[in-house]
Amino acid sequence: CINGRCAIPQGGACIPGDTCADGFACLNGKCGTGEWYTNWSYCVMDCPSSDGPCCGGNAQSYDHLYPSAEACCGQSAFQGNPSGCTTVSLQCPDGDIDDQINVKVE
Repeated sequence: CINGRCAIPQGGACIPGDTCADGFACLNGKCGTGEWYTNWSYCVMDCPSSDGPCCGGNAQSYDHLYPSAEACCGQSAFQGNPSGCTTVSLQCPDGDIDDQINVKVE
């Protein structure tokens, strides 16, 4: 703790302005990495899926992490519609929505 303020561990509840441990960010009311990865339909955040609608589960070792939804959607898998991917990713949808964004997977 610094000045009576303790850092919140990963997965801990937070509000904007709170300090999360280990450089994590306060997102969706939980401390997490703030990084994004693709689920091949759109991009999701690297955090347990139970932590909020944008969370896609903890990323696996083979998942490439991006610093934002925009960067994730800018990758080659979404060449056909990166702006559509970004829009859908930031809306934090549930379920399979491939038809809504017409993503090209190469």
